[in-house]
Amino acid sequence: MSFTSLTALVVGSGAVSKRTFLFGSFEMLIKLVPGNSARTIIAYYLSSDRSKRDDIDFEWYIDSVPIRVFRNYQNKGIAYPNEQVMRVYASIWDGDNWATEGGRIKINWANAPFIAKFAQFRPRACYWNGLLVLVNVPPIPILTGGLLPCTTN
Repeated sequence: MSFTSLTALVVGSGAVSKRTFLFGSFEMLIKLVPGNSARTIIAYYLSSDRSKRDDIDFEWYIDSVPIRVFRNYQNKGIAYPNEQVMRVYASIWDGDNWATEGGRIKINWANAPFIAKFAQFRPRACYWNGLLVLVNVPPIPILTGGLLPCTTN
């Protein structure tokens, strides 16, 4: 899987997947910034490129147990982002104005450089290459791993 660099970040760095995905499972090893890195934000998420934007943020694992799993509860009236393709994003950025009491507490730049490591990206997902509308998509065997093209019936 390849990524391309992001250029829209003001203070920070990141990458975005070159492929778009419709559904699947996504794994990545993330090493957080060591030491005092308060107010730096490490992000790993899926996001659509359209005006009606969908996002899924991945939360951290503790002792190999997910803190959050995103499940589909549309049958209970809860919105679920399954109608548009998304890309995978990974970034590190300055959270001074967002994560610290409205910007009251600032990053200690004496602790720079702030380096996070992203490795072993593993999508077990349906990648999307076209403009076709999906109807009755068969389940994807996500436990076997690998990339599969989205198909229509």
